[in-house]
Formats: sequence, structure tokens, C-alpha cells
Amino acid sequence: MDRLIYTAMTGAQYLFSRQAILANNLANVDTTGFRADFAAMRAVPIQGQTAQPGTRVFAVETTTGSDFTQGPIETTGNSLDAAIKGPGWFTVQAPDGTEAYTRNGAFQVGSDGTLQLPGIGQVQGVNGPISIPINAASVTIAPNGTVSVQTTVAPVPIVVGQLKMVNPPASNLIKGADGLFRTQDGQPASADPTVHLVSDALEGSNVNVIGAMTGMIEASRQYEMQMNLLTTAQQNDQKAETLVSA
Repeated sequence: MDRLIYTAMTGAQYLFSRQAILANNLANVDTTGFRADFAAMRAVPIQGQTAQPGTRVFAVETTTGSDFTQGPIETTGNSLDAAIKGPGWFTVQAPDGTEAYTRNGAFQVGSDGTLQLPGIGQVQGVNGPISIPINAASVTIAPNGTVSVQTTVAPVPIVVGQLKMVNPPASNLIKGADGLFRTQDGQPASADPTVHLVSDALEGSNVNVIGAMTGMIEASRQYEMQMNLLTTAQQNDQKAETLVSA
């Protein structure tokens, strides 16, 4: 009887976790450059001194992953906005000081004059942070990531840096609690000259709203089924105990 309890109990636990992941996806449907999360479940036999191999099975969650498909790109008309077309990532300095990667290209000029991603930190260029002159009249970001400014004193645009855009293998990326991606080995990724962007545009979230809502309904029904199995196991155990003691 406890075999049923193990399977139903751990299955319900996984489904509760899946509900949380789907709810987080829906909450970020309007977050620029957001990558939807997903999780999978697998069966793992319990190993121990009191259990024979294969007689008791846990349902456990595998490593949570992310959907790396392209989100919709919309023109904003803001010269500081940029969206990567195809695979690739912008590089930023995370609040913890590490190098991190994002698809969010809603850049702004910080109070210190550097190009920044609000709420995150400095945007990293090929040669470090990108500084915008105080007398800059306009800023332009080229498809290859080159950042140019038109100042009030210079007749021609001045190149002030180039965005560091990278394209590490998806299998080497892991999403942190801050929503930023990092390499699993912790080593900075190299700049990739083949990554290009769309100027004056932003990439939206790649969350499939209908799919996420359908998934939440399915997970809710499956969770209820697992709880019913636990109730059935309890009732069967009580009946068996009554028969044995009779």
C-alpha cells in the first residue's frame, strides 16, 4: 500500500511546483526579453537498507530549464532600445558583480553616464562599460552593437563603444533567481561577432499565454487526482487493518 503513497505523494509535490513555475511565467508575460521556464518529471527508485531496489519509487523534478525561442520584436522608436535577432545575449554586470546575460535591451543612461539596464546594472561592452558623453544630443546603436553619439560640439557621430553580445550554448546556461542567465561553469562567455540586433526595438516575452493557462488547469486536475489517490490509499489501509484485527 505504501508504494501508492510514495508515488502519489511525490507526484502531488511535483505538480505543486509546476503550478508555481507556470504562474511565474504568466506573471512575466509582459516582461521584456523574458524566457519561459519549464520542468519535467521522472521516476527514481528509492535506495536504502529497508527498501528493495525497484519496490518504492519517487516522482522527482528534473532540472528546471528555459524556453529559448525568439519572442516577438516590436519597434519602439527609442534609440536606446535594442532587440537581438536570432540567438544571442546582451551582457550586463549583475548586482552581485558577476557577468550575466539577458535579452532585455531597454537600456538607459545612468546617473554616472554609463549605459545601464534599469534595476540590474551596467551594460558591458567589448572593452568594458560604455560611457555616454554628457553633451550627447543623440545615441545610436548599430546592428553590430556599435554605440555612437552625436554631440553638440562634434559635426559627425563619435563611436563610444560596442555592446558585448555573446552566444554560448544553451546547455551551458542557467537562469538565476534574479532572472538573468549565467554560464554553468561561471566563466565569462566570449563576444560573438555573428550576433546582430534590431535598433529602436524591444523583444517581448516568449511566454505562450494559452499554453501556460492550459498547463495550469491540467496541473490542477492532476494534483487533485494525486490527492484522491492518497485518500484511497488511506481508506484501503484502514479496511485492511479492520480485516486483520477481526
